[in-house]
Amino acid sequence: MCRVLFGFLLAFFVTGISPVSARDCTRTYIVQPGESLSMIAQAQYDDAALWEKIHADNLDVIGEKPDAVRAGMTLRLGCMGDAPSTNTPMPRDAIKVLTASGFAPFSDRDLPNGGLMTELVDAVMTRAAPAGGHTIHWIEDRAAHLDPLLSNALMDMGFPWPRPDCETAPQTPLCRTVLFSDPVFEALVVLFTDASRPLPYSNESDIAGRTLCRPRGFPTDDLDRPDRRWTSDGVIILIQPDSIDDCLLLVLEGQADAMVMDEFSGQSAVRRLNLTGRITALREHPLSIETLHVVVPRAHPQAQQLVDMVNTALHDMRESGTFHDILEAHLMRFWGEG
Repeated sequence: MCRVLFGFLLAFFVTGISPVSARDCTRTYIVQPGESLSMIAQAQYDDAALWEKIHADNLDVIGEKPDAVRAGMTLRLGCMGDAPSTNTPMPRDAIKVLTASGFAPFSDRDLPNGGLMTELVDAVMTRAAPAGGHTIHWIEDRAAHLDPLLSNALMDMGFPWPRPDCETAPQTPLCRTVLFSDPVFEALVVLFTDASRPLPYSNESDIAGRTLCRPRGFPTDDLDRPDRRWTSDGVIILIQPDSIDDCLLLVLEGQADAMVMDEFSGQSAVRRLNLTGRITALREHPLSIETLHVVVPRAHPQAQQLVDMVNTALHDMRESGTFHDILEAHLMRFWGEG
């Protein structure tokens, strides 16, 4: 049985990648702004999982917490031959699974069993039965989930995360930082607009110059992919408040033209705020189809083993009908509230 832990996150400040070659066998390295240990390990050793080696070699500089790395620190980097093997056995401690509230119907502490994805992931981990069991950690600062908590493998896995097109855009932050499980759920991503100010949207040109809203901590890769460079080319103005609820209120106040969100979590917020009839979801012109996944940090020493464990349990649950039963119960509740 899963022990659910309610966590509170202190502020973490970590730093990105510096193009220094590990082949130089450089013995010292100055941390650059935007770099984390896993990013340095990827650049220096071509293996993000070796962040633990860098941390272990520099405990006197960084301290016990790997996320305490700061720009300007001088680190000692060993040669490639010094790097330990990452083919290590599965951990015997409880596997730490990271999620947050505010993403109904998928994950929210106020929902039955924590929401659709929470119950599914809990069932997956129970079926997988890792030696040390598992714990679900609710850390509500979602913006900190990817970095530093997942990027530095401070948590073993997280959910729910949408998967970008990593084959087309492998350098997106999510693709570089985590491995994805098989899809757990699929949903349309749509625009939620003020019903009194309809937003005409049938093609990409209709969105030019608009202000769109997506909460802080939610990935924005679908807004800036190779065939849709809305943010990097300045096609839209993107605002990112703390929550889905905040986005909807900004739409009603006229400070945003639309919220961009999957139809399920967007509609859940509309109902919770009693905005039915005032907010319209443009389902006839979805922006994309989003698949939700469990993710495991690439920096984790057993990253692929953990993903394989989740996928095997997911397959077994689908075969046994357990997956369908959990999904059906949550979706019936969701549509019944409409």
